[in-house]
Amino acid sequence: MSSLRAAAVVLAVAALAGCGGEKTYHHDERFAVDPRHKHEFAASRVALCDAARHVLLAQGYLVSRGEEGGDVVLLGQKEFKEKDNRTAVLQVQAVCGDKGKGSALFVTALESHFAVAQTKEKTSLGLPLVAPISITSTTTLEGQLKCSGETVDDRAFYDALFRAVERELASP
Repeated sequence: MSSLRAAAVVLAVAALAGCGGEKTYHHDERFAVDPRHKHEFAASRVALCDAARHVLLAQGYLVSRGEEGGDVVLLGQKEFKEKDNRTAVLQVQAVCGDKGKGSALFVTALESHFAVAQTKEKTSLGLPLVAPISITSTTTLEGQLKCSGETVDDRAFYDALFRAVERELASP
């Protein structure tokens, strides 16, 4: 009996060790200023948000607009078709706020990848003893399964967006 107990303890410890291997990310957060996500402009908040919305629309994003605490929040979303029934979604959230004599644009992008998952359901109805007739119905259900997602940290992506907003603000 002791050897069984020892084996159970070893298995339990091994199972717990398997769960504890995932990396945590909150320890790396320092809340220091990150120039990738913030850019200040001499324009008004209204002009800045209009320019950011036009830039996203011109790139094919679906854009919704809201307000939060006096700031304007834009949420742009664009889908990309990949091979083998996979899609990618790029979401860009831009917040326009007043900053001194101008305004600031805070931008964060999230890229997510999805696979199409299919489930087939088969239903059979029949009375084999009474009648040899059987009715079979097959239903295929499709849904998206999120495979991965992460915040975009590519400085070139954010720099290109801020430059496009600057060009839009400068255009007549």
